[in-house]
Amino acid sequence: MFNQPMIVRSLVLFCLLIGNLSLRAQESAVESTDAPRAERRQRGEDRMLGMIPLLRLETVHEELGIGDEQSETLETVTLEIREDFGEQIRGFWQSLRNLAPEERRAKRREGSEKMSGIRRKSNERVKGVLGEKKFRRLQEIEVQRLVRTTGIGALASQDIAAALDLTDQQKKQLRDQAEGSREQGEPISLDEVRAQVKEVLTAEQMAKLDTLFGAAFDLPQELLERGRGRRFGRQRGERSSGRRNRSAQEGDQPAAEGVNPK
Repeated sequence: MFNQPMIVRSLVLFCLLIGNLSLRAQESAVESTDAPRAERRQRGEDRMLGMIPLLRLETVHEELGIGDEQSETLETVTLEIREDFGEQIRGFWQSLRNLAPEERRAKRREGSEKMSGIRRKSNERVKGVLGEKKFRRLQEIEVQRLVRTTGIGALASQDIAAALDLTDQQKKQLRDQAEGSREQGEPISLDEVRAQVKEVLTAEQMAKLDTLFGAAFDLPQELLERGRGRRFGRQRGERSSGRRNRSAQEGDQPAAEGVNPK
């Protein structure tokens, strides 16, 4: 004869097991759904933390000659930077929620200086670990990334424009020219950048631009793709209604901080 209590107990345990597996599957599905959102939020914070995203790349470590010990120090400093500034950045983005477009633009302008200050402090800590020479090369790679992913209008951002000694008229020309190009938001090459700006910049400024770029660095496609969301010029997908995209000073895309010609 069958042991009825044993059968009932086995059925109960089986049901509990199936329920637990179902619950785990649901939790995994939720985590999978939230992952892209969390990743986008993390990338948004990263953009406000200076050149930290570049330091995740093994190819950048190789280019800069970062050894194991220095890499560990950078990881520690990066975590400290996130702890010190992450909450401020999240608070800034949360303050933009549910605002009308004009209010959001005004809020961005108000917060631009604060966010710029955070990037400077972040970059100063990184520089303290890397030293002058390695940090300079990191800046060159960042300028390349910024221009290749956001277009020639990036040259009109505050620090790069100051390094190139651009006039107000030149900055306007670059921004206007940026609006008429790269409508699909595809990454641009450094040679294309030079070709597009040679009629705007003087020979001396072109030489300074080459100095800011340094030697061409092979940026991974993943990083180029991630940087295509916002550009200096007409925003990707914007309808041809004549609306102008927000400029660099309004904080849409952080500029490379403290870039200077050698």
